[in-house]
Amino acid sequence: MKDKRLLFGSENEFHESGTNERFHLPVMNQEMLYNIFSKVPAILCIVRGPDFIYEFANDHYKNLIGKGNLIGKKLGEVLPEMKKNWLMEGLQGVYNTNEPINEKQVKLSFPREGGEDEIIYLDINCQVYYGENEIDKRVFIFAYNVTEQVKAGKLKAFTEKKFRNLFYNSPTAVYTCNVQGKIILYNEALVELCGRVPDLENDLWCPVKNIFLPDGTPLKIKNWKHFYENKSVNREGVELTVELFNGTQRAIMLYPESISEENEEPEGYINTMVDISGQVHARKELEAVTKVIESLYLDAPAFICTLRGPDHIYELVNPAYQSIFGRIHLNGQKFFEVSPELKDQSFFKLLNHVYTTGKPFVATEQLFNISKDINQAPQVTYLNFSVQPIHDSGNKISGLVIFGYDVTELVLTRQKGEENLKKILESLPQITSISSAEGKDIYFNNFFYEYSGLTKEEATVNGWNSIMCPDGKEDLIKEWEECKKKDIEYKRELRLKRNQDGMYRWHIVNLTPVKNHRNEVLNWVASAIDIHEQKWKDEKKDEFLSIASHELKTPLTSVKAYLQLIELSMEKVDPEIKLYCQRAIVSVDRLGNLISELLDVSKIQQQNLNLNITAFDFNEMLNRVIENGRFSTTQHEITASGFIEKKIEADRERIEQVVNNLLNNAIKYSPDGGGISIKLSTINDKLQLSISDHGIGISSYDLEKVFDRYFRAAGHGLHFQGLGIGLFISMEIIRLHGGDMWASSTLGKGTTFTFLIPMYNHILNNR
Repeated sequence: MKDKRLLFGSENEFHESGTNERFHLPVMNQEMLYNIFSKVPAILCIVRGPDFIYEFANDHYKNLIGKGNLIGKKLGEVLPEMKKNWLMEGLQGVYNTNEPINEKQVKLSFPREGGEDEIIYLDINCQVYYGENEIDKRVFIFAYNVTEQVKAGKLKAFTEKKFRNLFYNSPTAVYTCNVQGKIILYNEALVELCGRVPDLENDLWCPVKNIFLPDGTPLKIKNWKHFYENKSVNREGVELTVELFNGTQRAIMLYPESISEENEEPEGYINTMVDISGQVHARKELEAVTKVIESLYLDAPAFICTLRGPDHIYELVNPAYQSIFGRIHLNGQKFFEVSPELKDQSFFKLLNHVYTTGKPFVATEQLFNISKDINQAPQVTYLNFSVQPIHDSGNKISGLVIFGYDVTELVLTRQKGEENLKKILESLPQITSISSAEGKDIYFNNFFYEYSGLTKEEATVNGWNSIMCPDGKEDLIKEWEECKKKDIEYKRELRLKRNQDGMYRWHIVNLTPVKNHRNEVLNWVASAIDIHEQKWKDEKKDEFLSIASHELKTPLTSVKAYLQLIELSMEKVDPEIKLYCQRAIVSVDRLGNLISELLDVSKIQQQNLNLNITAFDFNEMLNRVIENGRFSTTQHEITASGFIEKKIEADRERIEQVVNNLLNNAIKYSPDGGGISIKLSTINDKLQLSISDHGIGISSYDLEKVFDRYFRAAGHGLHFQGLGIGLFISMEIIRLHGGDMWASSTLGKGTTFTFLIPMYNHILNNR
């Protein structure tokens, strides 16, 4: 005999526990909603915004895709293999049109450990919902795994010792009754579920106020024993609704079982109660969603149809699909009996291939000629569509589902747009071409043929390569190809051979991607503008400035020496003349600095700007620059923070030249005064210096060109002196040190210039 104390206990084994107040479901907030979703026995996630950023994903979803933390990430980045999948197109369509999609038995592949992908079939529903306002837009993705049925099983019996531990510590409500229905033992989970401690004197069979069968009929106490005699109930449980003494109701699953030796009368009963209120709510929600999905199926903007059997008999057709075939009746008809014209367009072979192999087929902008009525001539139709197999309960293919969109109008509009684009390109007095998304040249304007002397056949074969200057050609092509891979614009100066005289002339070439609304590259447009004359003029200007700078250097030194002699001789004779001399010397120094900058530009152009690398104290150099800056202004408060512990290896004079230039610019371009902050720090053996002002700022347009030679922001030339070469020289000095420099600015609020250089640069010495 089993130890009755375990099942029925004794008076001193009763649990005395305070009554726990039952949890009341408040008005749903987002947190509670997500908590409910996390318990839904289905695959579910919510993505936000046009980039489909994960906002919620339950465990079923995470387990399906085999990835952990998803929140805040883009769906396309987590599942890159889905980027060009029909699902991403469908999501974009749902988001843009607010029209939901529903797809049955979608075949998807997910990577798993061991190297083999797992094939999963899902029923998927996607639809839009809003948060607190119309802008707060999300897409609700709901799916159910139909790959295999969940098989229920029974747990093996526990040993008495394990049972006792499980009984009292189990999170599931468990209690025992004797044959009269008197409650003997119970665990804390039962107290929590029922909201009170069982009344061992008065409660019979179940410690609740009322019990209702699934049809709403109250359960009479005399019928309770029937549960223990019903093997189906013993095995599968029975769903009941219980009314607690606080007036609330909960849905439970009861698993009753008799306790007896084999072929003997029951000695008592053990009952397991599982709170399934959440599951019942989720089931009702699912049923409601399913009804909505079924009702929306016929109104879906995408065309959908199902075909049954190897003869491909129409079984279900929505209006969008029917509209493709006009007034031709489809339901119950064989596919090719109502559309014989498609037999000669490989569609019959396609359907048979998917049906026999189970491999889905996806096509984009596929051209068909389809008749919309009996004896009517076929019309040009472009379709984006997929053909998926449908499997029966035995996992055998029983039919096909066709899903897609009629994109005829879109394609014809784009084709017309491409024709108009070509007309525009033909009118441009510059070399222009169009290539495919893969980079294959498909069009050159007449200006290209006139400049290159190539025929259309020759241009199609070798195109730009045949007229590019051999110098640096390989590197240029590599850069070009890299930009195509990244789908980004490419711009560079290069020389192209003119057929008229065989001369390689300088051009600025732009390679620009043309993208659709899904940010996919459709074409590349390349253009080349002849800048040969302007480049020649710039070279002559550089040559003149170089010569003029060298010629002015010596006499300017003499002028300064004479002024200094006059200053000394007038020190005791005429103080006013001495003051004039000092002012003249300042002007001469300013002119000397300008000449030095022009000489630096010349050296940079000739790649002859050498560095003299030494070890020095950067802090001491910076303090000297700051002190000089403070002497030059009374309107600005210059503050510095940060310290470099060790000496750095760099060209001290050149780095000091850069810091001086940045600080002087901060003073010059904040004429109303204000604070100037200098921040010094180290990042992985690199020194970083930032100088910020609260001056006039730089527009975003000018900010892109601020380091260009001779560039000055629009309008600044009227108020601020200079040739616009200081930042150009500073950038080149930083680059020679193996570093980088950049700027950030807000117009009217100030500018920050930052440079970053290696702290140890001895390998660059004598460069």
